[in-house]
Amino acid sequence: MRKGLIVSLFFLMGFFSAFGAENILRESDFSKFKAADSPEKGWVVKDLSVEVSASGIRLREVGEGSEGAMTCKIKHTPSAKFIQVKAGIAEQAENTFYLSSGGEKYKIFTGLNTFPINSKDINQGLLTITIIQDGIPGKNPSGWADLELLRVVEKPLDGLVITLENNGNTAKIGDSVLFKYYPAGSIIEKSLDADCFVFPEISDYRFNEKPVILKKESDGTFSCTVKVDENAYAFKSGNGKNVFANVYVAGMRSYAFTSFNIDVKEIIGADKKVKNALPPPVFKGANPDIVKYRKMWKQYTEGNNLAIGKTFLFSKKTDYHLTRKGDSDTADLTDGKLSSRKCDTIWFDSAAVGWYMSGAENGVNCLLDLGEVKPVRDVVIRALTGKAQTNLAAPQELKVFVSRDGKDFYEAAGMIKLMEAEKDLSDFKKHFFVEEIGKAYVYPYKLQINADARYIGVYIKGATGAVFADEIAVMEGVNTASGFNEVYKGQKEKFVTNGILVEPRLKELVISTNINTPNAFQLTDMRDSPSKKEVKLVVEVPEGINIISPEASPKAVEINGGKYTRWEMPLKRQGKQPQTKMIFFGAEKSVNVKLPAFIYTEYDGLLPEKLQVPVKLVEIPEVKPRLKRLMVCLQWMGEDTQKSYPDFFKAYKTMGFNAVPCFPRYWIKNKDESIKYIESARKEGFAISMNESPFHVMEKGHKEDSEIFSQLKNGKLSKNLCPSYFGDYYVKEMNRVAECVKNSKPDYVFWDIECWYGGTREASVCTRCLEGQKASGKSMEEYLKDCGTRKMKDLKDAVKRGISDGKMPIIHCYDTHPTAPNYNGILDFNRFYPAYVDVSANSFYVAGNTLKVHDEMRENYNIIKANKCLPWLSAGTYGEYPPYKLEQMILEALMNGACGILYYCYTDFDTPMDFYYHSKALAEIAPYEDLLLDGEKRFDLIGSNKNFTYSATKKGNEMLLLIGNYKRDPNGETEINLPFRSISEIRDLRNNKKIMNSGNIFKANIPKDEIGFYYIKGI
Repeated sequence: MRKGLIVSLFFLMGFFSAFGAENILRESDFSKFKAADSPEKGWVVKDLSVEVSASGIRLREVGEGSEGAMTCKIKHTPSAKFIQVKAGIAEQAENTFYLSSGGEKYKIFTGLNTFPINSKDINQGLLTITIIQDGIPGKNPSGWADLELLRVVEKPLDGLVITLENNGNTAKIGDSVLFKYYPAGSIIEKSLDADCFVFPEISDYRFNEKPVILKKESDGTFSCTVKVDENAYAFKSGNGKNVFANVYVAGMRSYAFTSFNIDVKEIIGADKKVKNALPPPVFKGANPDIVKYRKMWKQYTEGNNLAIGKTFLFSKKTDYHLTRKGDSDTADLTDGKLSSRKCDTIWFDSAAVGWYMSGAENGVNCLLDLGEVKPVRDVVIRALTGKAQTNLAAPQELKVFVSRDGKDFYEAAGMIKLMEAEKDLSDFKKHFFVEEIGKAYVYPYKLQINADARYIGVYIKGATGAVFADEIAVMEGVNTASGFNEVYKGQKEKFVTNGILVEPRLKELVISTNINTPNAFQLTDMRDSPSKKEVKLVVEVPEGINIISPEASPKAVEINGGKYTRWEMPLKRQGKQPQTKMIFFGAEKSVNVKLPAFIYTEYDGLLPEKLQVPVKLVEIPEVKPRLKRLMVCLQWMGEDTQKSYPDFFKAYKTMGFNAVPCFPRYWIKNKDESIKYIESARKEGFAISMNESPFHVMEKGHKEDSEIFSQLKNGKLSKNLCPSYFGDYYVKEMNRVAECVKNSKPDYVFWDIECWYGGTREASVCTRCLEGQKASGKSMEEYLKDCGTRKMKDLKDAVKRGISDGKMPIIHCYDTHPTAPNYNGILDFNRFYPAYVDVSANSFYVAGNTLKVHDEMRENYNIIKANKCLPWLSAGTYGEYPPYKLEQMILEALMNGACGILYYCYTDFDTPMDFYYHSKALAEIAPYEDLLLDGEKRFDLIGSNKNFTYSATKKGNEMLLLIGNYKRDPNGETEINLPFRSISEIRDLRNNKKIMNSGNIFKANIPKDEIGFYYIKGI
């Protein structure tokens, strides 16, 4: 080491704490760091600046050379086997840490690192521990990096260890390698995937062709024995080269180097080439998780990237000063070069592109001209992810549009980010979930296009105001691929790069004639810096169409010889959503629907671009007789919204809804008025459904040091609710829930609890959870489920207190059901049903995936054996879809065991056609409500076409039959052998027509993506 400044402050007594009775023999909490003047007394720091924080220390190399170090010497005991170091993030990959051991340097990665103690580091009973930080030559000070703790243990805590089973010193072909992970406490995972790499290049390594998967053992540890065979990559360790691996557990990566040498020889094949050659590094020297996503990018972009050398046109100017350097942003995404930053902090890189304050949360359109029409396979977007800072999050939504002429665009693909509670829906086709735990990485989001195009429109909507990306690839495809160009059968779209576009989602202005139903127009605002001046929304409609709500100014005008009314109103956004507030139109039956409507905005004196759309008048089917046993509720619709809906009770009743939602947790300032409104709904014949989010309400307003949050062993503060917390605030929360029940007197109570994901993940390092688990004598997994069941019991007890002598309401808890009973690691449906909830509550925010509804509802029924499910549907959450699919999903749910339908949320009903198909489904089934609920499910009834789904309910000589062609079989024909001697009546319920049929063989023809729904009466 070079001579440099030695920081010598004073020695902190007890800096190393000994826990002889436990596994931790020595522990250094760097949040309490103070330097010493000799290594025997504590840490001696050389050529490093030290900044102490609540989470640890932040170090920078400040010497004359390019290396700083901190060293201490502690008494060694024979039981000490491992050193564990937990490191935080680094400003740059070049500034991370190393453990100096046995004359070698071993990298310390972000996460927990476990190293076997080397006997060469022990001298005269003292163990020398040295941590080195590399600097950057010529840069003083260098970048920062964080250290959190160091401990000496007999057995690792949350640590990975890699050993050679024959106790030898060198692994060769034929040997066996043992991977073992030691959790600090019981964890809920059943298996762990390990990734292996070569250091320092960080290239992939393998001991054989099979993945390394550690399975949970009876003692709670995880292990996997791997046989080294001829498929192992050729490699010889030494001279600073070694193999390491990592596993990902509870939001943290755990790393370990092999405790042995490796000597796998090259195997020469018949072609005289090395068969087991070590692959070159994807990104030399980068962090392993960064390498993983670079490797994905490389796989996704194999082939011809049509975007190379082209330039993007952005709807909003890039505005982040560090990424804008060089003024090359329009070409940076298509230069074929990924960021050179090895820790993926691309917001520092001028080769990346960033929007920071220009409204990325409202969406950015990026337009690329390929120069000619080409077949496109995929578009891959490398976007910043991880939440290294709160606003540096993964995009909320990605879409790709294609066009041949630059005028008419078609949506080819789209993905929406999921919350943690819905992560099981992630398929990286329509929905995605990515871990974001405070560490930056750039994820390659692949969207399948499968169409020819000249113009590619990429839409990126930020989860916050910040969006960063460093490359977008447009991969050439083949025009013979299955389904090629099917995208062009969809709706024409506009893809704008400036101004404001307001348009109906279905590209037609639909108006209901018998009841009031809303329109919410899609809103695309591509102004760089939106003016604070009012934007005027103008809707020009044929004479006879009026606007009921909101208030608008009419004016009679003539357009192209036709009589029109021009309606003007302020343009108002629906919260943060890319749509307007609800607009209610009315229409006389004499309206000339051959005339189109025109929609546009006026602002800043600019000439508007008018959008022309056809007008469509519809009559919403009336659901009659009124449903008495099925419960149907638009569960996420606030009382104020209901009151502002013109003639709400009439419309709501006509459409088959029979329960009104209420949110008494918000009645703090208007309780009496809210109770009066709910009572008016009750008088109209509606049931009352209380929507409640217990624990979410409890956590509001608490700071990180609150008792309600996890109490982490390392002293760090958490903002995750502790699953083991049952203190004063918990008691107050139960009392609050009871008061809400008392005020609303509901017929139904729905728990929306989505706050336990973080707390259960860190339960193994929460002192309160560990104490509770120890006292229970159970595994952490079982203990957490006990906590969840107790909460469900306490909530039901709160309902009992609130309802007092009244009738006990039906209780259910969102997304808890027997098909996936373990929700967030704490709510186990099989434990609290039927004692504390009355029905299951499957969630189907599935963007029109009717087949999933069919399959999961049937699985649910096969377990419960009763019509005891109130599933959640949506008209657009996590992805819009054609409204006709709503009819399908409702019927599939009801025919396969649902006792009603719940919706999230009102603003997703952005066109009257959503309500039309909702009402159509209920109108078809309403006359047969008793047959549906009292009949026997005949899941054994299958037709001749095995690609179809068949759902039947039979009671006596009556039956309902639903057939679905969701797999889009071009052969729509099927024959069903009905369970009757002969048939007296078959009625097509979708058009209310009788079908002629003889015998007991029913023949049907179901077009692609369509359904048939029938009432059958037999003899």
